[in-house]
Amino acid sequence: MDTSDAALSRRPIEDKLRILKDPHAGAFGVIMLGILFVLQFAVLIVVTEKSTCLLLLIVIPVISRCCGALSILCLKPMAQSNYASMFRKNTKMPHISFVIFVTVFVLILSCVFARIYGLIVIVSVIVGFTGAMFYVYRDMKGVSGDLAGFCIVIGELCGLIAMAVI
Repeated sequence: MDTSDAALSRRPIEDKLRILKDPHAGAFGVIMLGILFVLQFAVLIVVTEKSTCLLLLIVIPVISRCCGALSILCLKPMAQSNYASMFRKNTKMPHISFVIFVTVFVLILSCVFARIYGLIVIVSVIVGFTGAMFYVYRDMKGVSGDLAGFCIVIGELCGLIAMAVI
């Protein structure tokens, strides 16, 4: 909700950073949360009625969180982001390699069990996450835990929509 308030406010970067720190919910955050709940509810009704490849419901959160971990580990953190800088402090290449390995492993596993549908859903999650991250990263001049969480939610929603469509 904080990220929605900040990103949609169309204010200077200093005001957006202040909005991110503010614990109160703003109008944009409440509206976006309502839209998110309605979309997820509608998509999950369609997905559970189809009951094809319900195994992908397990894969979607794994892939989105791998994308979130990679963004925190690889992208430039915001100046005042304690979350991103805390995780980057002791991070070495094996940590990043492990996250990439898990992502590729889950991709292969979902393609084996769900064939092309698994690939479509995973690509949808990655594209949704990447699009949201591109928007907020460019807008906020860095990445933080709040921004990564926002992008995780958007990526998961894109994966659920892809499941409903296929």
